Amino acid sequence: MALAETRGSSKAAMLRSPRFLLLAFVLFGAFAFFLIRPHPIDSIRQVTASNRDPSKPTAAALLRGKPPLGSSADATNSTLGFERVFVINLPERYDKLDAFSLAASLTGFTHGVIEGIKGSTIGNKTLPTLENLPKVTNPFLVAESVIRIVRDRISSALVLEDDSDWDVSLKDQLADIATGSRYISGTPTPPRSPYGDEWDLLWLGHCSAQQDPADPRQFLIENDNTVPPPQHRVNFNRVPELHDNSTRVVYKANNGVCLYSYALSYRGAQKVLRWQNNVKEFNPIDMGIGYQCRDDPNFKCIAVYPQVVDSHKGAGRQSRDSDIGAFNPNSIREKGFTHNIARSTRLNVENLMHGGAVENQWTDQPTLSGPRRTRVRRGCTSIRYQDQQIPFTSPHNKNNMHSTSFAPLALAALVATSASVSATRLFASSYAGTITTLDLSKVGNASYTLAKLDTNNACTPNASWLQIDVKHRNLFCLDEGMAIGNGSLTSLKINDKTLTPVKHTIIPNAPVHSALFTGSNATQLLAVAHYAWAVTTWKVDPVTAAYTPLQHFNFTMMKPGPNAERQAASHPHQVLVDPMNKFLVVPDLGADLIRIFYIDPKTLQVTPRPSINVTAGSGPRHGVFHSSPDKKAVHYYLLGELSSTLTAYSVSYLPNNGGLQMVPYAMGPATGPGSATAFAGNAPSEILLAPPLANGDAQLLVSNRNATAGFPSIPNPDPKNATAIASDSLASFIVPANSATGKDLGFQRLSPAGGSYPRHFSVNKKGDLVAVGLQNSGRVVIYERCVKTGMVRDKPVADIEGLGAVTNVVWDEGEGAEAQTGKKGEMMPPSKPPVVSIVPEMQKSSMAPVASSTAAAPAPAASAAAAAAPAGESPVEITA
Repeated sequence: MALAETRGSSKAAMLRSPRFLLLAFVLFGAFAFFLIRPHPIDSIRQVTASNRDPSKPTAAALLRGKPPLGSSADATNSTLGFERVFVINLPERYDKLDAFSLAASLTGFTHGVIEGIKGSTIGNKTLPTLENLPKVTNPFLVAESVIRIVRDRISSALVLEDDSDWDVSLKDQLADIATGSRYISGTPTPPRSPYGDEWDLLWLGHCSAQQDPADPRQFLIENDNTVPPPQHRVNFNRVPELHDNSTRVVYKANNGVCLYSYALSYRGAQKVLRWQNNVKEFNPIDMGIGYQCRDDPNFKCIAVYPQVVDSHKGAGRQSRDSDIGAFNPNSIREKGFTHNIARSTRLNVENLMHGGAVENQWTDQPTLSGPRRTRVRRGCTSIRYQDQQIPFTSPHNKNNMHSTSFAPLALAALVATSASVSATRLFASSYAGTITTLDLSKVGNASYTLAKLDTNNACTPNASWLQIDVKHRNLFCLDEGMAIGNGSLTSLKINDKTLTPVKHTIIPNAPVHSALFTGSNATQLLAVAHYAWAVTTWKVDPVTAAYTPLQHFNFTMMKPGPNAERQAASHPHQVLVDPMNKFLVVPDLGADLIRIFYIDPKTLQVTPRPSINVTAGSGPRHGVFHSSPDKKAVHYYLLGELSSTLTAYSVSYLPNNGGLQMVPYAMGPATGPGSATAFAGNAPSEILLAPPLANGDAQLLVSNRNATAGFPSIPNPDPKNATAIASDSLASFIVPANSATGKDLGFQRLSPAGGSYPRHFSVNKKGDLVAVGLQNSGRVVIYERCVKTGMVRDKPVADIEGLGAVTNVVWDEGEGAEAQTGKKGEMMPPSKPPVVSIVPEMQKSSMAPVASSTAAAPAPAASAAAAAAPAGESPVEITA
């Protein structure tokens, strides 16, 4: 008992001692701190919860207790403003890792390594659950970098491929890009990251990053001497327009391809991990992330163009470039290069190590003065894209690549229509034998409406072409007569809301195109191209719209062309008057010829001149002229329907009205650079010269058909139908006004045609609206066009369906469109058929196929002595 009391008193004394009280206080404080500290699970919940306060730090920042980064200058630190920098590298490619590490050290940033995984090593059980899973060698998997960011709770990470390259001044570039990222992401002030706090993906290295059409904002970095000149920019698809040749832009992206370099926030990596494990499509990682930028409204993607990181191609064996591509092991590259990077770090390693002058890999990089400038642009109502210029090749030396460029295109708002727009009429023909009068109107800021005013059946059974004379209120309609063996020509008077037929005549089969020429005595010549191997001409009274036959030329071939199915006979497809109003130009799809006819301005008689050979098998369909204001420089641009090409010619006039000489100087795909495979089967149909741009540049527009597989689907025009529809494309090309030779031609962009098979389109007089006639869709679609930049919007402003197989659509505007003139005509009985049975017997001969030539071909003997024959008499036979 005494012992117990002694122990009790000793224990009480110990509890009262200062040393014990101090120890108890420390232990209690530590326990309290453990209870109230941020728990990792709670932090993760805070990030993933839908009500997360964006003004608070990310989970990773909370866990690490790291101070926030808020200044653009922080983008120049040892991790480039991110928490970590990683390089992806296959373990066996230590050569690439060594080269990357050296370049990074010379630039002044540190990095970790993420081991890459070959897709072929991944088992099928790890793949997402997909229907009809294709067999591929490199299946889509979430990149290991994404998993690493999520697993290690990294607030942000920059990821680069091991063959990446960048400018020696990368840090300075990133400081400006960080400012732009904060603007685009809308980060509240002050930010915790130099790039802002409200982004998921920063796309710094790509080969295409499309701007979100719904967000036209751009952060401009101007007077930047690291921006590659246009002729040295290489991209696969759509990229934003540049303010000028020394401007870089930061913008919100909604699609893209190639992941040379990208950054993910912790939140962004979580979204990628969630999205890609629930994918409905089977795509490579870069395309998958591009689609997420496009389709996930909660995924914020910011990109920069021109890109600041690209893939380096080193000197030596080209087979070392890629670990997934197949290369000839014997192919040697004499000198290394990097696309889109002016002062390549890889190419300046020796200079950086030994203090030498930094070298630009291009000798034609412009010299700039003054500092870089930054500003923001809230932009047009929608975004214009500037695809990489077309790598046109000489038709006679396909290894001779001609770099093309074009003058800087102004960034400006779309020129809007006036506050109250009176109704504008259009006419649309269709193979259903109808001419539909359409009314396009817009009041105030309301949307456009396109309505049907009238349907006329005077041009049956297969209306194929409309020729409008706005001044005299006349409309001429060609009927192709596909099933009845002959065509027809109908003239009509344009009334307030209807058309009144004047004259209807049976003419040779398959008329598909016409041109109107006014002679010296105010009479008119209507020339008609017949797909069934003929050209006819007609004298027109512009006051009454009555016409009488003049001439008829038949064309025969000695043997079929290279495309036996489409070139078994002559097929004239267009008649066009040259800029000097002296000649008719007729592309012959079957004969691979450009047929030339001299026009007598007094008698309106036409006389054949030497034809011009084009590339065999190209199937010339339609062309267009472009000339300088003084007409001293004339160019001709020709579509090859069978080859899906656009060819540019310089034009000169032979003495004594002897004809034209056309020398081809550039040729490329009608759908843009490197697009032949993606648009296999494409058949370009129409080409026109749009009104000039604000800086004086000319623009060519081309409609492409039969290749919807190569172009993204577009939203359904029915707002109640969420199913996307297939669309063909419109291509735009730029002819720069400041070209020294006039022979520069640049590819601008592809835009949707609005549906399938755009056989024809036209631009209104003001140049701010484009009407597209869709044959297979049976629709007319109206798009806005920016008159300053030439951009055709991706979303139509109006459309109408149920018109039959649309073949032509023309605007009724200009002089005479407001005030009705002329007399209403009466329907007249058909005149004596000029020539109905015109099918010539194909002559057998050993004559060689027509070959491509740079000069005018000699005139066929029959055409040299041909005399004008009235269309009602025997036609002139021309053999070629």
